[in-house]
Formats: sequence, structure tokens, C-alpha cells
Amino acid sequence: MSRLEATSQGTRETVRHSDKLQGFEIAGKDHPWYWAEARIEGDTVVVSSEKVPHPVHARYKSHNSCSWANLFNKDRWPAFAFNTRWMKKGAVKLQM
Repeated sequence: MSRLEATSQGTRETVRHSDKLQGFEIAGKDHPWYWAEARIEGDTVVVSSEKVPHPVHARYKSHNSCSWANLFNKDRWPAFAFNTRWMKKGAVKLQM
């Protein structure tokens, strides 16, 4: 299980258009990506996958066809697409 913390514009994160948070993938050191289960805990998104016991990277909305990705803030602005592998350190905090 990993925790993602990102600075949010507006107010706290929320899920829209579904009861389930969708659009997250995680990868281990060998870098194959697997879809992740995701949930919101306070100001943090918690992601996990049985296929990735020790995740080192996470990404969200990484495919152009990810119209079902559904993380929004309470002001109804969608979360930006990201990949922790290519981001500056500190932009998104990934805790193992």
C-alpha cells in the first residue's frame, strides 16, 4: 500500500461519477504498471495492488482514453494527470 499526497488547488479531493476511485496505476522497481485500488483518506489518496507488493511509482490518468478517471476537488475541478517517475521531487509525495 502506498500513500500519495499532492498539493490541491481548491478544497479537498472527492470522487465523482462513481462510488469507486479510478484511474490510478502503480509500479515496482521492474516498472510494469498495474491498475491500483484507490481510496481517499483525509487529504491523501491511498493506492494498492496485490500485483505490486513494493510500489516505487504511481501515476494517474496516464492514458488519453482515461475519461473514466474520476478524482476531483470539491470545487469540481478534475485532478491533473501525473506520473511520479517523471516529476520533480516533492511535487507528489509517495510514501511506501
